[in-house]
Amino acid sequence: MSHSLESLQAMRADLRRQKHEAAERIAEKFHQLCTPEPADTPIQQWVQRAERAYLIYDGVMTGYKLMRRFHKALGFLHHKPHKAHTKTSSK
Repeated sequence: MSHSLESLQAMRADLRRQKHEAAERIAEKFHQLCTPEPADTPIQQWVQRAERAYLIYDGVMTGYKLMRRFHKALGFLHHKPHKAHTKTSSK
């Protein structure tokens, strides 16, 4: 199955449009998730700030734990020999 240059360019333009629309939808959903409803009382404001601080902490800790786990899992790729093994004895 062969495509003409024009049909490939049209497909590429369509994919770019779809990618742009998907990026806009993701940005809108992210904005909705991250923007809290306006607080009516000082207590609600305090609770919202505490929730946001906890979510930030949770995200940072999750990222840290994942990076440690990936580092351990992929550690064999970056194996460095121990210094005791690299010394050569010269007599």
